[in-house]
Amino acid sequence: MTKVRGLLPVVGAVLIVAAAVLLLGFSDTLNPLDAIRGLGRVVTVPDFASSPLPRAKAEAENLGLKPVTRSAFSLTAQRGTIIGQKPTAGTKARSGDKIELVVSSGVNRTRMPAAVGRPIAEVTRELGDPGVPIEIIEVSNETVANGIVVAQSPEPEVLVAQAGSVRLEVSSGPDSRPVPDLTGLSVEGAAYRLGKAGLLFGPVTQADDPAVVAGAVISSAPAQGTKVPKDTPVALTVSNGPAPIPVPEVTNTQQVPATEVLRAAGFLVDVAGQLVVTGDPGVGNVFGQNPVAGTPYRPGQVVTIVVGRVPPPRRAATTTTTPSSSPTGSSTTTTVKASTPTTKAGG
Repeated sequence: MTKVRGLLPVVGAVLIVAAAVLLLGFSDTLNPLDAIRGLGRVVTVPDFASSPLPRAKAEAENLGLKPVTRSAFSLTAQRGTIIGQKPTAGTKARSGDKIELVVSSGVNRTRMPAAVGRPIAEVTRELGDPGVPIEIIEVSNETVANGIVVAQSPEPEVLVAQAGSVRLEVSSGPDSRPVPDLTGLSVEGAAYRLGKAGLLFGPVTQADDPAVVAGAVISSAPAQGTKVPKDTPVALTVSNGPAPIPVPEVTNTQQVPATEVLRAAGFLVDVAGQLVVTGDPGVGNVFGQNPVAGTPYRPGQVVTIVVGRVPPPRRAATTTTTPSSSPTGSSTTTTVKASTPTTKAGG
């Protein structure tokens, strides 16, 4: 009898340990009280969509979840059915966690607002609160800014309630357009062509270019053909013509070879005369030039040379005899015409 009494405490302790192990085995936590109360058990959240609220609540409670509800309008779901939940279906949750069930309040018809000319975000917010689905179509527009409604269906004040019943056309702004070819144009011509293309005349940079005449466009930035938004400024590089070179020395040479030297360098030649006496060795000789030799000058500009010239010959005097009615006889009148020497510039 004494031995049996001595075994009782040992047996009791073993039973307690075994019970604790069993409790922990059915609990996802290490707290035996959670297992006793059914707390902490991991469950998979079901899909409650379209279920009547009473059925959804009962199913959630059977899993140990605590349902809370809120209402929202729906264009399609029957009143009193579930149209949303949080956590979503398939999510893992612990028994004792809350689950939010969104219950349909039925169809909520709303009046179509006047949308044209308003920002799309403002209109969608106004229609989104009652849950109206919206079809949005983007269209380019040369005059209406990006994000502004340009057309709507249905008209303002019409009651809408069904999916797909609202259609809004929204401006995406002007289409992009290619930069036109401006090479070879004058600055004025390039500005006109840019304006016609819906682009802005940008800054102008000068550059030497022997292949492009002075004042003509060499290139643009962005380059020709690049697609850019409307009103993009386009910068131009405009030719100064060939780079300046030193004017050759042609004084104390004859007019013909001096002219050939200047033209070979790319300059235009103007000739001014300087009178010298007949027989002077300076006849046909270049006495001076403007600009002087060594001056940096652009090919295509005019260099003036001063060449020795003899004055033109005087015209011979002429004598005219006129009859006289005088009884004493005839009379003679002599008129002398003489030319004044002049100097003429020639090429």
